[in-house]
Amino acid sequence: MNSSKPVFSSPWIPRELRDKIADYLTPLSTLSFLRATAWNIPLSTNHKNIVRLWDFIFKDEKWIDEVLKLKNEHGGSPVPALISYNLNQMFWGKPKGVYAALLVNDWTGDVQYHKQLLFKSLREHEVVSESVVRLKGSGIILHIGDAIGGYEWIPMLDPGNLFRLKRSKLFTQVLYYTGNSIHNISHNDIGGINGRSLKKKRAVSDICSIKLHFRDGSPVYRVFINPDKEVRVINIPTKDENGKNWVTRWREAREYEPEWWRPGEGI
Repeated sequence: MNSSKPVFSSPWIPRELRDKIADYLTPLSTLSFLRATAWNIPLSTNHKNIVRLWDFIFKDEKWIDEVLKLKNEHGGSPVPALISYNLNQMFWGKPKGVYAALLVNDWTGDVQYHKQLLFKSLREHEVVSESVVRLKGSGIILHIGDAIGGYEWIPMLDPGNLFRLKRSKLFTQVLYYTGNSIHNISHNDIGGINGRSLKKKRAVSDICSIKLHFRDGSPVYRVFINPDKEVRVINIPTKDENGKNWVTRWREAREYEPEWWRPGEGI
């Protein structure tokens, strides 16, 4: 009789099954699964890099799980998302110095109550300001104001840091936690103060908007405001594809116009 103990090894998973698993699992769940199977799943370069990108930010899914449990009965449930014009840099494993914003697009108002859990789920970090942390391992500067503040319009010093100018047009990127690809956001879906020069991104340095999506894919326009700047502006609405009005652009108010908005009011 052969008394030797059986040897167990992680099975090679067929590509078809691998793809189904990858489509079903969230990024950090995929990472846990890979580790449990001794990395014996040949993920595509795209999926592998998306997993790594989120791994730069979070050490576990505890906060993310709580966000994804929240549902808005009237539509527009929250979803974690990263905004930065440098997401491709993170995608290719070069995160140092990247400035990004963690958004949740939360119309329930409940994500803010999981603030302490967020800090526990983040990679090791140091607090830069009330709404900004620096992740020590990667060097990423992360704005978390939307996740901890519950504001409809998000206070951010110089929102222009979210964008770059590409051939004289504004550009940024978004990655949703429930998705598996980085989406480019063109100048058509970015709003600022009309009439201001794009040079040095003046049009979006005080107040700006970005067209994003809720978890179900319905549109939402997120507004970022610089609380240190005082500008007199008139709201310019935009109607989305579902017929809903959003404030997405502005123009500077004339001296005689009574209606105006100033950063810090109506937040």
